[in-house]
Amino acid sequence: MKSLITLLVIIFAAILFSGCPYSSTVPVDKPDIKVESKYFGIWSDAKETNNRILISKFNDFEYRIAQIPFPSTNEDLEGNKDLKKSRNDKETTDTIIYIGHISKIKDFYFLNLIQTGENAFSASEYDIYRIEFINNNEIELTEITSNIKEKFDNSGDLKNYIEKYMDSGISFFYGAETTYIKEK
Repeated sequence: MKSLITLLVIIFAAILFSGCPYSSTVPVDKPDIKVESKYFGIWSDAKETNNRILISKFNDFEYRIAQIPFPSTNEDLEGNKDLKKSRNDKETTDTIIYIGHISKIKDFYFLNLIQTGENAFSASEYDIYRIEFINNNEIELTEITSNIKEKFDNSGDLKNYIEKYMDSGISFFYGAETTYIKEK
């Protein structure tokens, strides 16, 4: 019985902590790559139709990314004034708002996401993803996994660490991939 309980705890912990991207108190780099309007719009997960995001401009170097709760229709998104609020406003819906910017290391791009609003779980930490722009209608996000235990006090050290391991083939560095297709 004791081994069964231990096994259940291990399985529960594996489920609970799987799929979490690496979080850092500093971004990979400061926002210095201009946003591109071709990525604005509604995007949906290629595998899960209930995972949708709305990408818009926050400022010249940062995107506003709203994770839309299911169910939402295109009409709900277009008419929802809460999705147009600024970074410091309190959100009144179940929508999760992130501010993100792109960093470039060698020929790779990384998305630095920080959750905002009163429902932010860890608003002082950035989630880091490798981002690949397949074309104007398809984006692939690959999380840098939470298996990385190193913590960094500055962006330079984090950037150097990522540069060292990003294309090394080490299995613990990258996690789940998600492909997003542009709806409109």
